[in-house]
Amino acid sequence: PASFLLTLSQHRSKLDPPGVPEAKVLEMRDFEMSETPGASVLVDKDEQKCATKELFVKEPITVFARPYRPQYWYFEAYIMFRRILLTSGSLCFDDLSSMIVFVLMVSIVTLVFEDQAKPHTNKFLSAFCYCMSWQVLLCILMLLLLDAEMTSETGAMVISAALLITNIGLVAIVLKDTKTKEKRSQRELKLQKFPSSALSQLREDDETRARSRSS
Repeated sequence: PASFLLTLSQHRSKLDPPGVPEAKVLEMRDFEMSETPGASVLVDKDEQKCATKELFVKEPITVFARPYRPQYWYFEAYIMFRRILLTSGSLCFDDLSSMIVFVLMVSIVTLVFEDQAKPHTNKFLSAFCYCMSWQVLLCILMLLLLDAEMTSETGAMVISAALLITNIGLVAIVLKDTKTKEKRSQRELKLQKFPSSALSQLREDDETRARSRSS
């Protein structure tokens, strides 16, 4: 992770240009890249994106920063470091209790950080990663209950089933909330670009949904 971060940081000024709004940087990244035998072909959409296209072609390592918001260009290195802490880092402890406390601490800190940062440009991918972080934390809590011998064999099965239902419910709630926020943001964007036409269209959609619910 350190060497990866060091190499990627050399292009920080281009991945996160100072003084440029986030929306503008993401718009510059909005292009299609397709592979052809022996070369990479870029499909042009805007002249302003030429510099960004050239960066991704000449420096392939910068592609790892493309799925993330500009200020989180380093997030792929962070994910690698987090995985090392949760796997190899836990092997540094001699007893089980210290290992669980360490893994629990790392899981909680990274969960809060990812929830507050929301580094992914794709909101559904961000919600999916958020659910995965919660699953890691729930797994650790399950291990704590088993290690404390607070449950019998039947109780362990019940807790496992409860955690499974909780995971499914958590995924459903997060994805539903993300979908609702995405629709709301799209509606607000339409209102900003086309105030009169978008407003009339939104009113028609609301009336249609209201009639379908009443029927």
